[in-house]
Amino acid sequence: MQGILQYLDKVKSLRIFQSGIPQKLVWLYGTYRFMQIILPKVSSVAIHLLWNSNLQRQYGNGWAIVTGGGNGLGKAYAKELAKMGYNIIIIGRTLENLNQTKLQIEREFNVQVKIIQFNFDTSDEGEYRKLNESISNVDDIAILINNVGTFEMHPFEQEQKTSTLINVNINACTYLSQFIVQKMKRRNKKSLIVFVGSETGERPHSGFAIQSSTKAYIGNLARSLAIELSPKIDVRLVTPGPIATSLLEQNKQYLNFKKKLFICTPVEVAQQSLRKVTIQTHIIGTWKHGLLQYLQNKQN
Repeated sequence: MQGILQYLDKVKSLRIFQSGIPQKLVWLYGTYRFMQIILPKVSSVAIHLLWNSNLQRQYGNGWAIVTGGGNGLGKAYAKELAKMGYNIIIIGRTLENLNQTKLQIEREFNVQVKIIQFNFDTSDEGEYRKLNESISNVDDIAILINNVGTFEMHPFEQEQKTSTLINVNINACTYLSQFIVQKMKRRNKKSLIVFVGSETGERPHSGFAIQSSTKAYIGNLARSLAIELSPKIDVRLVTPGPIATSLLEQNKQYLNFKKKLFICTPVEVAQQSLRKVTIQTHIIGTWKHGLLQYLQNKQN
C-alpha cells in the first residue's frame, strides 16, 4: 500500500499534472457527457412544448383521409386537420359515429367532409380495391392518417380475436397505403402518411403478444416506407401510450397503476403529434407518453 501511495505522489509531481492539463481534460469530458445525455432530452422537451408544424406550407391544401375517424383518436385527428383547413374523408365501421363526426366538423369548420362506411376486419384485397374506387374521384390527397386499430390483452394461449387483430392492425394500413401512395406521387407537392402504432410495439410485451406484434409490424412498415418514399412523401410513426378511449376502457383491468398515471386524451395525442410531423419521423404521442417510455426503458 505504501508503495502505491509513493507511486501516485511521483505521478502527481510530473510536469503535465502541474500544468493543469488533466483537470482540463476531465472538465472537457464532463462537458461532452453533459451535452450527450442532457441536451437531447432538453431539445425533446422544447419540441414538445414550443414547436408547431405548418402542415399546409409543407404539404399544401387538399384532402386528408382518416381511418377509424368516427370516434376516439381518429375523430380527434379529423377535427385537428379540419381546423387547419383540410377537407376530410373519414373511413370507419359505424355509420352513426361517422355521421355525428361529420356534422360536428361541418358545424365548427368551413371544410368539406365525406364519410365512407367500411369494415376493416377483412383480409380480402378486393374489398380494399372497392374502397379505393369509392375515392377515385379525389386526386389531391395531401395526408393519410392510418389510425384504425384494435386492442386486446390476453395470455397467448387464451382464445382471442386473432384474425381481427391482424386484419385491422396490419391489413388496413398496408392495403390502403398502397393505393393512396399512387395518388400522392402524382401531386406537385409533398404528401404525408402517418402510421399510428403503439408503445406496445416498441418492445416485447408479456400478456398481449399478438397485439404487440401487430403494432411492431406497423412500426417496421412505417420506418421502411420513410426511407423508400422519401423525399416525395413524408412517412411518420406515432407510438402513443395509453389513450382514454373505449378500447382502453374494455381492457383497463390489465393496466398497472403506473400506466394509469400516464393516460392521455385523444385530443392531447392528436394535437401534440401533429405539431411535430414536419421535424420528427418517430413521434411518441405526448410528453407524458415520452416520460412513460423513458421509465420503461430504464427498467429494461
